[in-house]
Amino acid sequence: QGSVVTPIQQIQAFTAIANDGKMMKPYVVSKISDSSGKVIEESEPTVAGTPISEETAKKVREYLETVITDEKATGTAYAIDGYSVAGKTGTAQIAGTDGRYLTGFENYIFSFIGMAPADDPELIMYVAIKKPDLSDGGSGATALSSIFNPFMKNSLQYLNIASTETTKKESISLSDYEGKSVETAVAELTEIGYAPVI
Repeated sequence: QGSVVTPIQQIQAFTAIANDGKMMKPYVVSKISDSSGKVIEESEPTVAGTPISEETAKKVREYLETVITDEKATGTAYAIDGYSVAGKTGTAQIAGTDGRYLTGFENYIFSFIGMAPADDPELIMYVAIKKPDLSDGGSGATALSSIFNPFMKNSLQYLNIASTETTKKESISLSDYEGKSVETAVAELTEIGYAPVI
């Protein structure tokens, strides 16, 4: 399960999800001006195709948002205060010189591609690291989110994209379950809205 696409190809595919099914042709240069400031050439957004429907794109964005919002998901590190993010984590093996994949905890390409705001995306960002030093006990997600989160948040603020209203949950005191049966504890916690994992 090595990576066989370039970052630009991955971002282009993601534009179909972000842009209601319309996949956009990527470009790097916005415009070229001469020494007097006259614009010689300017890039324009171009639809490269429509590989998925608007309905499918919306549904996939909803699924990709749960990658960040669901407590048991792999992308919780990419949550940004005040903004909804949708995205996908990635872990790709690296081929060695002997034709086999490398082994070991650090010998991977760790990546994250995310878009925000999730319901009507304005920005897509792809971040990847190859064979990071994780000797301090960190994870690929820790390293990637330390890049993705501030860059995405600063970019959204730079573009004057308003943050969303976030709701705060009330905290409650739990009972002492020491000495009680597992079944009793699970029943009581479930009744008050928790999903205990045994």
